[in-house]
Amino acid sequence: MHSAANCPLGSMAWITVNEKNKVIHVTEEMEQILGYNPLDQSLDTLWTYQHKNYVTLQSNGRTLFLCTHHQGKNKIFVCLDTTSPSHLQQPEDVSILRLSMYGTVETAFSSQSSLSCTSWIGQPVMRYIHSDDVGTFCAGLSKATRFSCLVQFSVRLQEGLEWFEWTVMSIENGQQLICFIKPSGYTHQTTFSFPCSPGVYPIITQAQQKFWKALEDGMTWAIHHLAYSLLLLVQSVLNLLCYKKKLEYLIKQRSKIDLMFPVISYSSLLQYVTRF
Repeated sequence: MHSAANCPLGSMAWITVNEKNKVIHVTEEMEQILGYNPLDQSLDTLWTYQHKNYVTLQSNGRTLFLCTHHQGKNKIFVCLDTTSPSHLQQPEDVSILRLSMYGTVETAFSSQSSLSCTSWIGQPVMRYIHSDDVGTFCAGLSKATRFSCLVQFSVRLQEGLEWFEWTVMSIENGQQLICFIKPSGYTHQTTFSFPCSPGVYPIITQAQQKFWKALEDGMTWAIHHLAYSLLLLVQSVLNLLCYKKKLEYLIKQRSKIDLMFPVISYSSLLQYVTRF
């Protein structure tokens, strides 16, 4: 379970209530959405529920997506305004797949029309990969399944010569894979892998669960924004891991510590140093 501080919604519109369901704290961002400060008011007077995680504000009719976090006897609601999807930042040209551990497409989403994967549902994903790139594709999926890492690789599809970048990681305790597909800047096979810390998986797992649930429930006005949030979360993790990898490489090039790095890299000393 993630905390409010690292909530996948990425919103700073927070409202905190006590055990009596009265508002005890509200952020400036939340005040702007509400149009007033609701301090000391009952939460029930602020909104009505449309769905388990969706509410409509009494004051202005805005629709919010909620993520609830418990903090002792209090509850923090992280709120995302999904009233006007056309004004929200949309995901880039990306498709998202959920695969079974055997590589079958369980469900799919495409943000734009350049690659429509919805017809892939129920089919082995391997069927749609260019024959020359099957080896790279299988190796990437295998690495994502067997190791705690995010894997990126570029392959072509059978229907054309355009290259697509796949970002893959295992979810649900290794029982499924989530894949992000977008046009690639590479024109050849390439594979990168980035070891992931254990804390990353629960966050991404919960975010993708909310995304697929919204897709299943037909909440079209929220799906695109949730897709963007999920993609942004994964890209942020990738950027952080890539930076860490480059930093380790630069440290290893320093002549004074080049001989020492192999010794300490697998010791508890390195783990202690990296905390500071």
